[in-house]
Amino acid sequence: SAILTGVSINLDPEKKSPWWNTFKIKLMTPFTDEEARTLIKEPAGKIYHFKDEAIDAILNWSRGNPYLVQLLCHEAVNMAVNDGRLTITVEDIQTTIPHFEREKNLIRKAPTKEELNRQIPGLDIASG
Repeated sequence: SAILTGVSINLDPEKKSPWWNTFKIKLMTPFTDEEARTLIKEPAGKIYHFKDEAIDAILNWSRGNPYLVQLLCHEAVNMAVNDGRLTITVEDIQTTIPHFEREKNLIRKAPTKEELNRQIPGLDIASG
């Protein structure tokens, strides 16, 4: 099994690529606050601790986008490692955010299942 992720899909039904015959599209919607908190805490939770203010700053900036959550967390953990710390603070997040504003601005709203089906009739999209 493999999971390929991205923030944009070039939908061209005329292309006869094996990609269209091998993979199913799974639309990712923004995570709820609870899901995003889990994404923040669990992967690194046995070693690193995210202060509540840091988590709130991540949730506020990312608006639940799992890609953006992971970008901030990855960079904040790297900062803590470089400083010899095990705690991620709101200051770490505030320092990290400006580095990723461009990426955030490039992310467009994902098309809905209905929009994709209108663009490519018969497209097989994996359900939630």
